[in-house]
Amino acid sequence: MDHIGGLPMYVATRGLYRMKPPTIIVPTSIKEDVEKLFEVHRKMDQSKLKHILVGLDVGEEFCMSTDYKVKAFRTYHVIQSQGYVAYSKKRNLKQEYLGLPANDIKNSLFSSL
Repeated sequence: MDHIGGLPMYVATRGLYRMKPPTIIVPTSIKEDVEKLFEVHRKMDQSKLKHILVGLDVGEEFCMSTDYKVKAFRTYHVIQSQGYVAYSKKRNLKQEYLGLPANDIKNSLFSSL
């Protein structure tokens, strides 16, 4: 409850500050129950509580943007749970390849092998 119970307040606070709706990632097994939690709070508070709810299973990834991903991993707790790692993967082109056509870059890289 100390984690999941704070979600409606978190979403409501973002709404008060006119921030975009948050993306909330939960285990697929509880996604439906979490949506019911939001429905109850909407009914009591008469608020919209806008958010994006994503269910992930262990090992699955979700692309937050072109640069950021979230991956679910197994955790051990008294109830079923999982953790998440958020990471970015940048692909920077070396200065020597900037402006070259893709085939020239590919040929240059594979000719050195």
